[in-house]
Amino acid sequence: MRKKKLKIWKPVVLGFTMLYLFIMVLSTWVMELRFAEEFKKSAAQHLSSIRQQLENSEDIMEDNYFNYITAQVMSVEPSSPFQQFSAAIYGTDGHLLAKSENILMQSFYDDSGAHYCHYPLEQLTDGELKTLAEYGQKSYNINTPAGPPPQYRIAIRQTRDSKLCQILVQEITWEQQGSQEGDSYIDPVANSHHSYETESGTNYQETDSKIVWERNYPDAGQKTWKDSQVKALEVSLLFPYLVFGGYEQWLQWTGTEYLQEFDSQIDMSIPKVEQLLTEFNDASYVLPARDILYNPVWTDKNDRLRFYLALRFESHPWAAATHYLTPIYLMGLVLMLAGIAKIIYTANQISKQRNAVEEMRRDFTNAMAHELKTPLSVIRGFAENLLEHNMEEKRDYYLTQIIGQTEQMDQLTAEMIAISKMDSQQLVLAKEPVSLSELIREQITRLKPAIQEKNLQIQYDCGRDFVIDGDRNYLAKAVWNLLSNAVSYNLPGGRIFIQTDTRSCFIENTGNPLSQEQLTHAFDMFYSGDKSRTSKEKHMGMGLFLARKILMLHHRNLSLENTSAGIRATIK
Repeated sequence: MRKKKLKIWKPVVLGFTMLYLFIMVLSTWVMELRFAEEFKKSAAQHLSSIRQQLENSEDIMEDNYFNYITAQVMSVEPSSPFQQFSAAIYGTDGHLLAKSENILMQSFYDDSGAHYCHYPLEQLTDGELKTLAEYGQKSYNINTPAGPPPQYRIAIRQTRDSKLCQILVQEITWEQQGSQEGDSYIDPVANSHHSYETESGTNYQETDSKIVWERNYPDAGQKTWKDSQVKALEVSLLFPYLVFGGYEQWLQWTGTEYLQEFDSQIDMSIPKVEQLLTEFNDASYVLPARDILYNPVWTDKNDRLRFYLALRFESHPWAAATHYLTPIYLMGLVLMLAGIAKIIYTANQISKQRNAVEEMRRDFTNAMAHELKTPLSVIRGFAENLLEHNMEEKRDYYLTQIIGQTEQMDQLTAEMIAISKMDSQQLVLAKEPVSLSELIREQITRLKPAIQEKNLQIQYDCGRDFVIDGDRNYLAKAVWNLLSNAVSYNLPGGRIFIQTDTRSCFIENTGNPLSQEQLTHAFDMFYSGDKSRTSKEKHMGMGLFLARKILMLHHRNLSLENTSAGIRATIK
């Protein structure tokens, strides 16, 4: 049995696994093509967006303003976590002017307008940048605040010649505005009062603060931050992807060397500038996993070339497709396992049924041989006696016994034919109302000699008849077998109690109670749990089996149970 299961299990699992992998790989490939096209469009949109901002900015000639533009563009909400960008600006001579990087920005206003100061963070270690980014997620940024006040404030101190000498992170305590004037908290770092208004119009004021992180530049020179009179200035973090993408996407961006590796100089003559410019509108352009696009930026007034914009990107369409299809993978895996389990279970059930049929066939053959052995032995014995002893006075007795044994064999053969017909799909039962009370009385009449021989008493309680729509001949056979059992296994001088109502019939006889094993196997073919059965009673071990099978064909149930007086057969 175990080897048969393994032979079924292996090809089923292998076949389903190959089918699952083929479907999933094909689906992933189709989705990869879709994401590659989307990423191509996204790259074109980013390139166009940055270029448009640069062309519309008339005051962009200051080098440090390039950092603001590129970093600001990189801070917009990303279209996908599986594609990231960096931008750089090259002058007309091919020198790198600015690129996307992690910077601090300070903004202030005067009569001449807005001014911006930018502080690159090249001196910070990776660990310091990560710490600053974690605080930066919860600090005030250049976008309009939508929620409660920021938990942290980032500030800097600088020397009189505008060199960065200290970075501070403050943890701020806010309360809704409501205290009287004059009670306002003065921040000791900024030496000023801070208030905050959300988009919903709720006003908050700062009530306390403490420094939770700082980074010092001791070699800044001039008057340093140690002088308490040096005022700290609030700044914003311009870390690509941090504001909308979150810390994990910023970490991915800053950890991708390809996005940081802009050449400090590009050759403007070899190859020619025109060959450096990728026309992204070409429908035949195939987006690689990594690429760099160049585009010229002109002035609006005289169409003079101002500088070149370079957009470097990294795309992961396969990863995007895999992430998108993860629920499909899991659902497909569950369906595959369910299919494997169902097929293996069904195959095992079929195998068990086949084995059960094979075992039943062997038992049937053995039982038939055993049942036929007794009458054949009797016939052989009486025939030999007739040959060896020519006794006329016993000749009739021997012949009578031989005829009786052949009748017994004929009855067994007839029962086997009946069972075979009932197992056949071609069996057609007659449909007519059959009175069970009438059938019982008919069969009792046939059994009267055996009843009188055992001196049995028959009691009826058939005030309400039990009528079954079915085949009268088959039902008569079932009733005969039940009554024959009740007579054969009754005690001498006992009784048989018969009761019917509109939905059931009870046939109870006095006798020894059956064991649990006998009750369990009583309806098995050729089961002979009672060793007292003899050929004289002509019980072939098929009576209950045949009776139950006939009643099941008529959608009725037959059960056997012990009672205080004996054994009861119930038809419902």
